[in-house]
Amino acid sequence: MSSRPDPADSFASPETSEPAEASRSDALSAFGVSMADVSGLIDETSQAILGLKDAFAALGQDAEQTLGQSRSILSVTEETETHARSAASAMAEAQGALNRTGEDISTLVSTVSAMQDQVRVLLDALNRVGDMSDAIERIASQTNLLALNATIEAARAGEAGRGFAVVAGEVKALAGETANATLTIQGLLTEIRGESDALVNLGRTAAGAGDQVSESTTQLSALVNGMSDSVSGMSASSAAAASDARAIQDRTADLTSKVRDLNSVVSRSSEALDQSASRISTTVDEADAMVVRAAMSGAQTRDSAFIRTLLDARAKIETAFSEAIANAEAQLEDFFDDRYRPIEGTNPQQFMTRFTPITDRLLPPIQEAVAESHPDIVFCAAVDQNGYLPTHNLKFSRPQGDDPDWNAAHCRNRRIFNDRVGLRAGQNTEPVLLQTYRRDMGAGRFVMMKDISAPIHIGGRHWGGLRLAYLSEASA
Repeated sequence: MSSRPDPADSFASPETSEPAEASRSDALSAFGVSMADVSGLIDETSQAILGLKDAFAALGQDAEQTLGQSRSILSVTEETETHARSAASAMAEAQGALNRTGEDISTLVSTVSAMQDQVRVLLDALNRVGDMSDAIERIASQTNLLALNATIEAARAGEAGRGFAVVAGEVKALAGETANATLTIQGLLTEIRGESDALVNLGRTAAGAGDQVSESTTQLSALVNGMSDSVSGMSASSAAAASDARAIQDRTADLTSKVRDLNSVVSRSSEALDQSASRISTTVDEADAMVVRAAMSGAQTRDSAFIRTLLDARAKIETAFSEAIANAEAQLEDFFDDRYRPIEGTNPQQFMTRFTPITDRLLPPIQEAVAESHPDIVFCAAVDQNGYLPTHNLKFSRPQGDDPDWNAAHCRNRRIFNDRVGLRAGQNTEPVLLQTYRRDMGAGRFVMMKDISAPIHIGGRHWGGLRLAYLSEASA
């Protein structure tokens, strides 16, 4: 059994306690409870603001991304607007070029038609020239015949017709040349007629091709007109889209700025609440410490009764642990085993250590007696310095089932509670530590709890602490 002085011995006897001191202690306890309630509310608000801060941070990121996307959209729409304007201008130029081409083709077709008419006139003139050439040929033939007859008659006349014969010969020669000339003219006329016919055919073909090109140009012009209308509409739509994109970009930039401002406000509020919560928590701790000092000084309060129960149970646990070591039922180092081995298939996770079977055997009689000693006591359990609770009260040591929420409420043994209250209880080295806090009972219901703890020593070494949790007077 430990030779360490028992803090319970420092309690003054009831006869020496002054009612005024007890009254002040009760008032201080009530103040601590109220402050702890406020602290809990601030913690809730702080958590909510933290959630809001995270939401605003995410919203800020989304806003920044949206702003970047709106800039990209604006850039694309402005580029599209520029392209659409260029396309509309190009289509207008193409339309003008097509119109001019159509006009040029119409002029060409008219010119070709006029050329055909001129060629036909030329053919008519050539035909008349041919007719005249035929007449000349006939005259030359008759002249040649007459010259021949004149030559014969001159020969009959003898010496008297000799001069006439010379003239007749010359006429005959002229008639021959005339005949040759007409033959040449007929050949040229035939050649010219062939060329003229070819020219007429080419003109006819060119006119037909010109008509087809004119028709195709007209159709193409209609298509270009339609495309021009579409491109003009697209240009107008692109301009409207660019205008809307600019408006969206401006609104998004404004929204992003406001989100940044709100995020900054929420961050400052969160920091201010954290500071307030820290100051209030310090105030609550100081009030709790004063309540403990009053109780340890002999003031007879509601808390002092629970503190005496705690210290008595703690002494019994230290004795049980020391006797187990003395009787070789356990080794000292077993109690300081901090290799927490997860129990497979548990949710929430439970753990085993070398000392867990020992505490399962030694602690229940002591802890259950305390838990049943007063209706306001919620639990009594020992934890090591890391918040590991090996053996809980029987009502919190049920076998785990399939529902993690049910397990969390009813299977609290062999768990690690490393929250602020749990760790402080296990690591505290003061004779008694009182912690007042709000406990979430679910469904939006909270109760004010008090947790008193006293350090447990084994073999002169600090192992952990015994926790005794009970309802505050207001909650009870």
